[in-house]
Amino acid sequence: MRGIAVISRAAGLVGHINEEIDRPSGRYIYDMVDSGIEYRE
Repeated sequence: MRGIAVISRAAGLVGHINEEIDRPSGRYIYDMVDSGIEYRE
């Protein structure tokens, strides 16, 4: 049973990595948050 759980999780991880390669969103989200925050010194 553990093998089935590991295989399904690995397949999901590969799917997420593949999606991020095709349509990267990490940099977009970081830039959006960074530009929306006002920094004070």
